[in-house]
Amino acid sequence: KMYPRITGTLPTQLGDLTTLTKLSMDFNRITGTIPTEFGNLKQLELLDLGDNKLIGNVPTELGRLTRMTYLGLDNNLFEGTLPTELGLLTQIVDLNLYRNQFTGTLPTQLGRLTLMTELRLEYNELTGTLPTELGELARLEYLYVHSNIGLCGFTLIIDGNVDTEETNIGSACPGPPPSPPPPLPPPPSPPPSPP
Repeated sequence: KMYPRITGTLPTQLGDLTTLTKLSMDFNRITGTIPTEFGNLKQLELLDLGDNKLIGNVPTELGRLTRMTYLGLDNNLFEGTLPTELGLLTQIVDLNLYRNQFTGTLPTQLGRLTLMTELRLEYNELTGTLPTELGELARLEYLYVHSNIGLCGFTLIIDGNVDTEETNIGSACPGPPPSPPPPLPPPPSPPPSPP
């Protein structure tokens, strides 16, 4: 049975539901951005906004949701860099950010999420190296970073499944471009003509 899908934008008033513990609005047609007021939902344990048409940056205010164990922002049109404040979500178990347009490097603060078992970042436009801090995630079972052609460096040793297809992980990152060669010395002056 097909159910009607929710359209429109996320109302800022949802941020007033301060006793809310779960908000699941995935598989709809929601547009616009995530209101910064979502940072007021301090009791929230699950936020699933996957499979919508949301745009913009991930608000840094989501870092206030320190009880959250599941964050799903997958299959949207988010862009920009991942906020370092994600590293404050120390209760997170599943972090799904795949199939967006995120750019830039991965925040080293993700290494603080020591309860995380699944991290999905595939199909973005991420660049740089995998932070060595991810090697501290002893409970991590699934790390999906494939289809981020700008990611490079050496694959971390993590117990579980690591999918790095269509990245440059496993090869050294290119260094800075070589310096141009020094300029050639000027040609010697001709000897003086005899008198």
